[in-house]
Amino acid sequence: DDPHTIADTILFLGKLYQLQSNYAEAEISFSESYSLHRNHSPDSREEYAALSHLATIQRRLGKFEEAETNYTRALRGLEQTVGWSDGFTNHTSFELSRLYREQGQSRKSIKILHRMKNGLIDVFGKDDSRVLQLNGEEAEICNILGDYRKAIELLEEVVDNLPPGSPEARIAFMKLDELKEMEENKKNGSPLIHITITKGGEDK
Repeated sequence: DDPHTIADTILFLGKLYQLQSNYAEAEISFSESYSLHRNHSPDSREEYAALSHLATIQRRLGKFEEAETNYTRALRGLEQTVGWSDGFTNHTSFELSRLYREQGQSRKSIKILHRMKNGLIDVFGKDDSRVLQLNGEEAEICNILGDYRKAIELLEEVVDNLPPGSPEARIAFMKLDELKEMEENKKNGSPLIHITITKGGEDK
């Protein structure tokens, strides 16, 4: 009968529904878990983690405004309660950035990535792999915006500072040549074929 145990059990049930792509039932479970934690353990990691799970399901259901609101509240709560050393703070921040990117709101997506990078730098230092890995995500957004020079700078930082055999460094190295060619074509006024991989409205 312990409300914390009940809330955790309902959260686990929501995850099972999510794995089965039963998002409507998952939303109900995550919402119930969040409400229980909010009532019995307010301002806790558990409360904000449940809210982040709820936002993810709302995003999948196309409830983008609700997802944005709940991701934002969850991120703010996690920052205040457990900080950036906790992986779920990082996860929630990344998912909010992805939500903006999917909606074509690239500037907002980059702003959230910078907030995440600054938080991680404060905890782990600027050369930590968790910080540098975000460069690849930001570089993709810069590419969408046509800022190839900035994308190149971000990827070069990854290549220069992460172990050469790491997946992130290998991917960054492969993208660099393509981006450098695109930047050169841009300078020369050559036509470019640019594929936008975001969904949603215009950049804001």
